[in-house]
Amino acid sequence: MRHDIKLEWVENIIHGHLRENCDIEDVTINAYNWIEVYTVDKFIKLIQTFSSSHKLNHRSRAALHFEVQDVINQHDGSLE
Repeated sequence: MRHDIKLEWVENIIHGHLRENCDIEDVTINAYNWIEVYTVDKFIKLIQTFSSSHKLNHRSRAALHFEVQDVINQHDGSLE
């Protein structure tokens, strides 16, 4: 699915929700696209914010971090 079609779909959902539930008709939606580059440390900090990560025991979490580090390092130390 093309990016512009996804964005249009999301905009329609937002407009419909605000119109039906809040009686708001005039809505402006701005979308900003960017590329985020993640180093090993930055990506591990990101996955630590996921609630499913909190359910892992220490050993599983350490194994996950090791595997993430290995994969990212195989791709020049960062990913987009």
